[in-house]
Amino acid sequence: MSHESAPLGKPLIFLNELTSQMASDNFARSAKESSGPDPSAPQMIAIVDDDPRIRKLLTEELQDLGHTCACFADGFELLDISIPGPWALVLLDLMMPQMDGVECLKLLRAKGYDKPVLIFTALSDNDKRREAELAGVDEYILKPDLFDNLKEVIRRHLGVERP
Repeated sequence: MSHESAPLGKPLIFLNELTSQMASDNFARSAKESSGPDPSAPQMIAIVDDDPRIRKLLTEELQDLGHTCACFADGFELLDISIPGPWALVLLDLMMPQMDGVECLKLLRAKGYDKPVLIFTALSDNDKRREAELAGVDEYILKPDLFDNLKEVIRRHLGVERP
């Protein structure tokens, strides 16, 4: 049926059906989103470290665990991306030039990022650990412990077991 020969009420009926279908699709989508993330879906993890070797090593290890990674050389790069962003988890180095991991964490939380954030460091400093805890870190971990227990650390914070 061509547009010119359609009865006057037909486009209105079509529009109502389309609107009804869109509302139904939106309801189904929001019901699915409210049930939480799909544990079988790959998880995106943000890695923030000024050392490219650490970023590369973490990326390789996390990819081997089935995750995808986005790497950032500093907190400014991460914060320039729309926050909260697609990351299920953020790994932040503590000691970076210009903005340390705790400052980046504070800004992430202020922008509404409420998913897990881990700060990793070579520095065993109780004052820095306490500062990170007050800023809302989910875990403060020494680099050797992170690398030695990466699979368990990720599982603990994402709540999923990847192959």
